[in-house]
Amino acid sequence: MNIRLVIAFACFGLVSACGIRGPLEPAAPMWGPDRAAYEAEQARKAEEARQKKAEEDAAKQAETAPAAPTRPPQ
Repeated sequence: MNIRLVIAFACFGLVSACGIRGPLEPAAPMWGPDRAAYEAEQARKAEEARQKKAEEDAAKQAETAPAAPTRPPQ
């Protein structure tokens, strides 16, 4: 009996180590006003990410753009 219990706990320990690591995020609401609020929040986050990426790309391009050659006045 004791050996079965030890084996059962060992198997439980092995199986419990499987799965997703880190914090779990709750699932999105499936219906109702919470669904609309969730979709609006996701759209807002996506828009912020697009704006941030556009700003980073513009800053990177400004840093790497060659300076226009200047001519001395004739």
